[in-house]
Amino acid sequence: MKKAKLLWVDLEMTGLEPDKDKILEVAAIATDMQLNEIATYEAVVKVDDKLIKSRMVGDFWEKNSKTRDALILQNETGKPAKEVEKELMNQMSC
Repeated sequence: MKKAKLLWVDLEMTGLEPDKDKILEVAAIATDMQLNEIATYEAVVKVDDKLIKSRMVGDFWEKNSKTRDALILQNETGKPAKEVEKELMNQMSC
């Protein structure tokens, strides 16, 4: 029997509507039950530029324009979502 683990995940997204928005960035940490770090993972997910620009509008993104602009810029170096998913699962299967 495997020992229990906790998975901590932080996502940056184009917005908060699951049917319309996409994940832009993933960060994850696996710990044991005593919160000792077992594995980590970080990646930028490549999202269609048109989708980003159409979803990252409104008051929130205008007030946080530096963050929005940085997320848009880093999108150029992103990986396909399926690749990120596969890497994340492999890294966290420790």
